[in-house]
Amino acid sequence: MQNKLWALILGVSAVIVAAGCSNNNRGGLSGAVTLGGQPLNNASIQFVSENGVGSPGGAAVVNGRYEVPNEPGLEAGTYIVNIHAFDVPDYNGKSLLSADASLPEQTNSKDRIPASWNDAKNSITIKPGKNVFDFDVPAE
Repeated sequence: MQNKLWALILGVSAVIVAAGCSNNNRGGLSGAVTLGGQPLNNASIQFVSENGVGSPGGAAVVNGRYEVPNEPGLEAGTYIVNIHAFDVPDYNGKSLLSADASLPEQTNSKDRIPASWNDAKNSITIKPGKNVFDFDVPAE
């Protein structure tokens, strides 16, 4: 009888510990990002907690798609969305990593995302589990 009682106590304790260790208040997110209706490429998307409580997160935007996996995901809550897509200057067809490319003194790259879009402080609310958010940024 005592063995069954200990087994029950250990079983309940294991369930409580497992529940305490898992963090199911996090969510992954994915979606499409377009600029003027066209899939955005070579860009980044960032999510910054509106109240400063959760950690920020982000992802690369490739072929108009981004994904932040469920693990580690983002803490459930409201986030401000920032998207940036900087043009990289063309140095006469040479890669900046090639031996014969000379780096200019100052690189002025232009963000293809209108400043007004990021200034608008677009927000989303992430819930535990999977979330899908698509963003269509109007071209300037």
